[in-house]
Order: sequence, then structure tokens, then C-alpha cells
Amino acid sequence: MRADSGSSSSDTRTASTMSSSPVRRSPARNVVRTPGSAERPGRHHRRDTLKNMLQDSPTRQLTMDFHKILLRSDQDFNRRLDSAASATAKQHEEQLRQAELLHQNVREAAERERQHLIEQEKQRLELLAMEREMERQREIERLEREKAQKAEEQRKRELETLRLRQEEDRKVAEHTRQVEEQNARARAEQQAVAIQRQRAQQHQQQQEAEQRSREAATRAATQVAALVPAAPHHAAAAQPSTSSQQRTMPAGSSFVTNAQVVHAKYLELHQRMKAFRKAFKEDHAPPEKKSPLKGIVGDSRRDIRQRMGQITTDRNTASAACAKIRATLDSLRSTPGPTIDIRPFIISHPIPQLADEAEAQFPALLLHGLICLEKQLIKQFVAEIPNEGEEVIGLLGLAAASILSKDYMWKGIPMFDLVLAKMHKMCPLLFGISRRPDRSVSNEEESAMAAGFASMSLLDWENPVLPIAEYWRTVAFICNTKPDQLTPTHFIVLRGLLRHHASKFVMYYGKYARAVLRRATVELPKHAPAAAKSAASLVSVLPDVWSRKSPPLLL
Repeated sequence: MRADSGSSSSDTRTASTMSSSPVRRSPARNVVRTPGSAERPGRHHRRDTLKNMLQDSPTRQLTMDFHKILLRSDQDFNRRLDSAASATAKQHEEQLRQAELLHQNVREAAERERQHLIEQEKQRLELLAMEREMERQREIERLEREKAQKAEEQRKRELETLRLRQEEDRKVAEHTRQVEEQNARARAEQQAVAIQRQRAQQHQQQQEAEQRSREAATRAATQVAALVPAAPHHAAAAQPSTSSQQRTMPAGSSFVTNAQVVHAKYLELHQRMKAFRKAFKEDHAPPEKKSPLKGIVGDSRRDIRQRMGQITTDRNTASAACAKIRATLDSLRSTPGPTIDIRPFIISHPIPQLADEAEAQFPALLLHGLICLEKQLIKQFVAEIPNEGEEVIGLLGLAAASILSKDYMWKGIPMFDLVLAKMHKMCPLLFGISRRPDRSVSNEEESAMAAGFASMSLLDWENPVLPIAEYWRTVAFICNTKPDQLTPTHFIVLRGLLRHHASKFVMYYGKYARAVLRRATVELPKHAPAAAKSAASLVSVLPDVWSRKSPPLLL
């Protein structure tokens, strides 16, 4: 049968396998034989017997089947192993493919991110380059603007210099014209005096001739009477007429006398201001009075003191402080309150004719504020001297002159006499008074008064509160003082007047101012008495200080 044949074939293969398998062999059979070795008898017989027993054994079929089962089991196991290995390999390949795909995606994402970062960095660099270019353009434009501004400022300075030179030439020409006119008038007056003197001489000669003729006639009449004794004699004596001349006081004496009178008036005004301030404070400041103006009076005084202290070399800050001072004074002027007759507080201007007494009234609150402004102005002048802050003094004087010259006037009269009264009290030398009545005033205060006086007088305004001629008059008065009458005060005041204001003085008066400056700083210190030598040295070094300035001032 097919099965048997198959089985026999399988059995044959199994038998051959088993017979050929090293496991099936006994150790005795596996002994290696060498040529010449002797075999034990019966060996081949036992082998053949065993082979025949196996072939003829009844378990042969079972053994073969078992071996088949084992083979199939091995084959199935191997197939399963191969299938599992193949599936695992496929799974691994799929995982590797997925990992490769994921890696590819990650790499592409990283590449995209890198490109994005590169693009961002490129944009950042481009933006930075654009900003740098814009900054460079702005810097170029700024430099061009500064260059144009400097060129414009240079052009303005040149125009200003040209204008000042033309103005100086005009003033020199005007002064020359005035001098020529004065000389012409003097010559005309001299000619008129000469003609008058000549006429007087002719008249005197005529009178003398008439006198001589009368005397001759008298002598002739006497001789005739002697010849005729009975004849009466009437002698008429002629009386010579003399013209009385009015004595005039020298100009210098007249000036000093007038200055003393004006100085006395300002001292009275200063006392009047103190009395008014004291009475006003007693009426409105004490708590028991419960005056509605108490807060306004105190606030305005503190505000003026604070704002005056804010005037510095910073023009914007100074302008803001002046504006706030004006606002405070405007508030005082508009606040209802008591009034006062303002006429006793005016010295330098004639009082206009008034329709009634009501026109002479002035707001007492505003007058109190102006007096507070004057007091704080003087204090600021003195406070800036130790700090060499004469530029600040100039701004303070400019602010005070501006406030008092344009606003808060009465009938067009500025209230600048309030400031002048305090300056008359502290430094009378500025007004032609050589003596020093108040010994409590220090040299610093006198120097501050002189610097403030110069800052308020050297202003080329249409209607200045203190004319420029007052500055010339003060400097000339000190320069014309006799050497034996010079004191340290003269040189301290002169230094305050000239140190920071010589350029303006020269700008207004030209070569005449230079002559005055040479007189004040070179000639006058040489003739100073021993007690004033130290103060005179402060004035004698001023030409060196001016020569080092920009632009230099050379005498």
C-alpha cells in the first residue's frame, strides 16, 4: 500500500538515519581503528544481529511514526519560528521605516526651523542695518542742522557785530555831531560874549569920553566963573552906573547839592516804605485780626521769595519764574482790598495833575507785593556775590526792570523808586554821595548793589527805568573824585560796576567808554591812598581779565 510504502520508505530513512546518527552509535563503535589493529571475534556478528532485530522489531513502525511526528513537529515549530521571525522582521522593518520616516520628518522640521531662524536672523540683521542707516542719516542730518545753525548763528553774530559797529559808528557820529554842535554853540556864545564885551568896552569908552567931556566942561565953567565973580556956579556931578552881576555856583557844587537833596528824599521814601510794611503787617498778619487778606499777604510774600530764588542762568527756568511773579502781582492787583495814596512813594517823576484825590489811590496789596519784590531782589543781589554769580545778578536786574517798567505803573509812572530807595540806603555812592552814613553795610553788599545797578541801567530800551546815562554819571563821579578823598568803597563799587559790564559800556559809548575805562582801571588806582591800595588792586587787574575773555576787550 501507499502508506506502507511510504512508511517503509520513511522507516528506511529513519533506520538509515538512526543507524548513521552518531547519537545512536555506542562508544565502542566510535573507536577509531588503525591499520593492523585486531578486532575481537564476533563483533560483526553482533552488529548484524542488532540490525536485523531492529528491522524485524514490531516497534519499528511505531518508532518510525514517532520519528515522523517529531519531524513534523520540528518542521511545524521551525515554520512557526520562521513565520514569527518573518513577522518580527517585517514588524522591525516597519518600525525602522516608521522611525526613518519620523526621523525624516524631524529632520525636515529641524531644517525648516533652521531656515526660519536663518530668515529671522537675516531680517533682524537687515532691520538692524536699516536702523543703523537711519541713525547714521539722523546723525548726518543733526550735524548738518548744527552746521547750519552754527552758520546761522555766525551770520547773526556777524550781522550783530556789523549792526553794533554801525550803531557805534552812528553813536560816534552822533556824538561827534553833538560835540561839533556844542563847539559851534560855544563858539557862537564866545562870539556873542566877545561882541557883548566889545560893546561894553565901547559903551565904557563912550562913558569915559562923556565923563572926560563933562569934566572938561566943568573945568571951562570954573574958569569962566573965575573971570566973572558975580556969576553963580552950579556943578552937576555925574554918578557912574555899575551893572550888578549874579554870582553862580560852580557846576560840581550844584551837582553835589542836588544829589544830596535827592538822596535825602529817597531816604525818607525808604523810611516811609518800612512804616507802610509794618503797619500793613499789623493790620492783616496777626491771627487776632482775622483779616481776610492774611492768607493772600503771606502766600504772595512767600511765592515772590521762592520765585526770585528760582531765577538762574537757565533762561527757561528764569522766564517761568518771572511769569509766576507777574501772575502773583496780577492776583494782588485784582484782589479787592484797601488803597493808599501813591504820590508819597514817587520821587523821580513829577506828579501829574489829577481831577480828584481818588485818582491818586493805588492798591495797597499790590504796593506791599512790590515792596516784597524789592526786598527779595536786593537779598538775591547780595546772595549771588560770594558765588561769583554776577551773571545771575544781571538776570535778576533784567527781570526786575522788565516787571517794573511795563506793568504795575500808576499814570504811566513805574514804581522803580521803591528799588532806588533801598539802593540809596545801602550804597549812596552810586548816586553821588561820597559819605557812608550806614556803617553796617558790608563790602559784599556794596559790590552787589553796584552790579545790580549796572544790570538795570545798561539796557537799551525805549523807556528804561534807569537810563544808561545814570551808569555813565556814576562811573564818571567816582573817576573824578579827588585822590585824597578816595576810599576802599570807591574801588569796591567801581569793580562791581565795571567787572561784567565793560563790554556793554563800550558797546553803547565806543571810544569814549574806553577812555573812561582806562581812567578807572589804570590811572585812578595809581593815585589811590595807602588805605585804599588793596581795594584799588581789585580794579587794576580788570584789564587783564577783560583781555582773556571771548571776545577780548582791549583798552
